[in-house]
Amino acid sequence: MGGLPDQVEIKISFGLDEVPRALAAFELDDDSAMEGEIWFCELVESPGAKPTLLGHDLIVRLRQRPDHKSDSTVKRRGKQAPTLPAWWEPDDDCKYEGDWAGTSHQLSASVSKKVDHDILSRLSDRPLWAMADKLFNDHQRDFAQAAITGQVLDLGSVRPLGPIHARTWKAERRTGHAEPIAAEQWSVDDRGFLELSVRVDYPEAQGAQGRFTEFVRSHHFDPDALQKTKTAAILSYLAGRAVTPAQ
Repeated sequence: MGGLPDQVEIKISFGLDEVPRALAAFELDDDSAMEGEIWFCELVESPGAKPTLLGHDLIVRLRQRPDHKSDSTVKRRGKQAPTLPAWWEPDDDCKYEGDWAGTSHQLSASVSKKVDHDILSRLSDRPLWAMADKLFNDHQRDFAQAAITGQVLDLGSVRPLGPIHARTWKAERRTGHAEPIAAEQWSVDDRGFLELSVRVDYPEAQGAQGRFTEFVRSHHFDPDALQKTKTAAILSYLAGRAVTPAQ
């Protein structure tokens, strides 16, 4: 098992109606944002059904960034620590950490791979299976398959959902808060979120979450109402859109 992680990422998300006020309150301006696009890959089956991979606590993400740090990520996230494979070595590509949003304290293990920035630009006109070998490596395939029991999972057969327009702000110290705060905003159709996050060592996580919550509260937001993580909400929306016939 993975056991306790070394670090925890603590998140607070703001719904679409709160985004303009939050951007102003936390001094997140357009000039300091990095633009990019995100796709979540899923097995889409029927309208109203929970996305298949998400139902197995599995997330497959493609991320395109203008700074040529585009990547693919296979992540397993849940309340229980996942079993880590024998080849696992914690580094920039293999991460194991806590993932906290309000009272939801989950564990997350992910395997990433750098990908060619330009290949993601071709997602709209080429099937994913035709470029799967350039998007995913054997470790990612192994890690994804371990989350699915009773069926064979081919990452080349998943469907990229999106793109989501993403803006990110690097972690910086802000007046009144000890830990550096990072931010990310997602937009797709008429949906969107802003997420603030801090990353701390595991022994400090409880205290850091309390300080972070009070910091957000001091800017006249209600952190207790901002607990839903953006990934599950937008992924479910995109999956539903993918199987809804055009009107």
